[in-house]
Amino acid sequence: MTDARLPSHIKRMQIEADGDSRRWFPETADNLPFMVLAMCGEAGELANIVKKVARGDMSLRDAKTRMAACMEVTDVFTYLLDIAELLNFDLEKAYYVKRAENQRRFGTGAGGGTAGQNGSVLPGTSSNAGGKA
Repeated sequence: MTDARLPSHIKRMQIEADGDSRRWFPETADNLPFMVLAMCGEAGELANIVKKVARGDMSLRDAKTRMAACMEVTDVFTYLLDIAELLNFDLEKAYYVKRAENQRRFGTGAGGGTAGQNGSVLPGTSSNAGGKA
């Protein structure tokens, strides 16, 4: 059993990504619009690879193409970690809260999980209410 007072593994990754951004790009580390747009840019790079795969110009069976796609997904994830840290919430805990909400809305299936086990996700709140993920 984990101690709910300790930061989750993803939260520790958020803190690490934020520290990297502050060292490498101090002028934009606190700029939420920049981080969101940068994440969208990386998602666009992934979309471009997927587009080329879909039209037959590239193949995910090719190791270089697959690696390029994986690196773009990782870039998106890194910006997502930065954004979650800027917004001051634990993305892993929020995921489980949102997953439980979606299970209530759309029905449960295989998979189980630990939805909402850690309580508060955002400072001063008991859940992360919001729209569909």
